[in-house]
Amino acid sequence: MEYLSHPNLLLEALAALGRKASGRTWEYTEQRLLLRRAETDEIFKKSFAELRTLTDRLTAATDPDDTADIELFQNIEGFPYNAIGSCSPAFLLYYPMLGEFEGELAPVTDHIAALSQEQVARNILDTLTLTENLPKDTPVSGTLYMSTILALDIPDQSKLTLLNLINEYPKIARRAAAHIAPFLESLKAELPSMIKLTSHFASEMRTIPQEDFFGHLTRLKATDGIRFRIHPFVFGMDTVLAFSAPGSEDTVDIYCGFLREQLLDIVQNQPDLRERTFDCYRILGDRTRFDILCFLKDHSAYGQELASEFELARNTIHHHMSKLVESGLVSATVSGNRVYYALDENAFADFLNGQQRLFLPDGNTPPR
Repeated sequence: MEYLSHPNLLLEALAALGRKASGRTWEYTEQRLLLRRAETDEIFKKSFAELRTLTDRLTAATDPDDTADIELFQNIEGFPYNAIGSCSPAFLLYYPMLGEFEGELAPVTDHIAALSQEQVARNILDTLTLTENLPKDTPVSGTLYMSTILALDIPDQSKLTLLNLINEYPKIARRAAAHIAPFLESLKAELPSMIKLTSHFASEMRTIPQEDFFGHLTRLKATDGIRFRIHPFVFGMDTVLAFSAPGSEDTVDIYCGFLREQLLDIVQNQPDLRERTFDCYRILGDRTRFDILCFLKDHSAYGQELASEFELARNTIHHHMSKLVESGLVSATVSGNRVYYALDENAFADFLNGQQRLFLPDGNTPPR
């Protein structure tokens, strides 16, 4: 596992604009922490305050009142919600290009505009994890793209947005670039501050064992033969994104929120045993999720397999798996562009032991 200290400024710009478009400001985050009565440590308080100050400087350096084209950075309705707009039109076009970004936006935008419609279709479906049943690295025809989108269980307006995206991607990419470019220039000026802001995270990443990183920070598991490169993620401070590096079959880039560990500790340490047990009951109280958990006890499966097995839309499966992974009872393993899910037997054993401590605190066993 290799740690790269420089954040990807194109990703940071997309995430910052996505947060702005969704209204997920740092004030919103702070209010959520207050509502949860979360106790934050000094490291988190200091880093969060510095992040807010950095954001204020960036906002002052760009146009805070610019709301034109805001829909370019808003999540397309019908996909699992996220705070950084990773299901927005701009993100779908630029995310596959992150590995090619070398500091200047224009070459990346020109590259997007020069791609064939079939390759852009492939990139969009890859980003939305809708290509599990398609041959790897092959272009997607317009007909196949259209049929895939029309088959999704999402609002009609969202389908129109995705169909329009494939028809007008050069124009849409340049519209998005007009908003990304000034923010990107401001980020370049703030790069030393961003590296300093993530210095504590960098120190941990250089010393943490790989199994601890995957087990605690990502709920993913490493795959033999795959090289993982970890990047700090500032404006996705609580987010993890992973994708195969361009031109490499054995390298995966992971962008990890630099405050993710502290936020996970806040969430995990806040509820007592009673609350954690209730959360698992609540998640498993859905019959579909319970059936998926039973299915996973015998073998691992990826999203499209589960969608076919349970005859559900891919985004519906994604919603259920996010809940199951959140519960800690299911693990996820990255293998190329696929994420495989499996029952985490150790976590399930802890869940059962927790129930015994909660309901049979004196070590009694249930009557036979």
